[in-house]
Amino acid sequence: MFRWLTLFPREYTLTSRLKAPGGARPRNLFDLHDARHFVARLSADPRCRSELHAIAYDRFVPNPNRTHRDLVERLAHEIASGWILVFDGMLERRRRQCRYRPLEAPPEEVASARPPASIKHYFALMVVEDQSDKPIANVEVEVTLADGATRPCTTAADGCAEVKPVTPGGHSISCPIGDVMLARTLEFVSMGGSPSRPKTAGAGKKVPGKTTRRDAAANGHGAALSITGVKAHKVKSGDTLAKIASAHHRTESELAFFNWGVRSPAQIQQRLRDEVGCRKRDEEGRYVLDGADEPGIIYVPLKWCQQGLAADQCHMVRVRPVARKLPDLRFHYQIDPHDARAKNDVLTLETENGSWSHEVPVGELAEVDQHWVEVVFPEPPAGMRFNLIMDPKDGEQKHYIFRGIGHGELQDALAEQDVDDEA
Repeated sequence: MFRWLTLFPREYTLTSRLKAPGGARPRNLFDLHDARHFVARLSADPRCRSELHAIAYDRFVPNPNRTHRDLVERLAHEIASGWILVFDGMLERRRRQCRYRPLEAPPEEVASARPPASIKHYFALMVVEDQSDKPIANVEVEVTLADGATRPCTTAADGCAEVKPVTPGGHSISCPIGDVMLARTLEFVSMGGSPSRPKTAGAGKKVPGKTTRRDAAANGHGAALSITGVKAHKVKSGDTLAKIASAHHRTESELAFFNWGVRSPAQIQQRLRDEVGCRKRDEEGRYVLDGADEPGIIYVPLKWCQQGLAADQCHMVRVRPVARKLPDLRFHYQIDPHDARAKNDVLTLETENGSWSHEVPVGELAEVDQHWVEVVFPEPPAGMRFNLIMDPKDGEQKHYIFRGIGHGELQDALAEQDVDDEA
């Protein structure tokens, strides 16, 4: 059995153990989870899937009652056990050796046909999202080899990066912190083939409406990603950005840029209001951190490094994005939910880039006062500006109640509205 498969942009040669090409080293897929992941990625491509079925007929007679998932599992076991070997690239089929060498063969050809005197080793890694096993591209990693040399590399579309040749020994991988941003940072979870146990969130209070999340143009259209450790620091009274940064050997400017991608004092003040939830001000009118701030979180980057990794293996790095959420947005809206003309109305809060929205049918809301209802938009994403849209659902045109307003501005406006109502 000898097959070539192309899963753009990578090419592979799959052979039986007895027909392995001489002088080439197979990929290290002896862990069953790694083998399953490799076969599953191939089977997602229609052309590769047909080749996998052909390999199955070469290796064993498929049972017609078996599903495609059973076939993938069987092939993964064959690869993990070493009966099927996987090589990088389109390798040539091993030719049958002649008993006698032709006399006219030049000495150079005979020398080139011999296996190399020294075997070249490689170092490989794969970056995947922890829970979904989805490969992540454009992650910039720095590999420090056993001999002290440093090689930068970037993961490809399949989440893999490779350095070769390398010397055997313990290698390490890291990501320089530098000028990284939280929006382009992946939090390190673990090394290895098994996903971590997902966090079980409590059954929160159910609110009317439906939340929709869409894939926005993530990470600045293919911008480079970094892996770090991330510490969520809950602010307390007396904290300042400078104090938090100094405690973690960073500057105030670096900490602000990591959290929000800004450096100017005016922009930092705006982010403290909109994303940290600051409400208190000092004598000069600047926002100050307080223990009552909601969510009141400042994220701190921590150096990430994994050492003692062996050559000739593909090391799986499990990561996850940092999901920042803001407190529920609550406000009172003047409308009669029992009015036949209003009960079909829908209020929708959406981000300007369309990545998140929550729509609330007015008919599902309960009155808190005569002709007043409370509208709740749960945990809107941080770092966004919002639009509020009223859709009458009766043929009339939608209209904006407000447009392009940050979370902090809304909270301030609602606080002023409450004060006016009390007066």
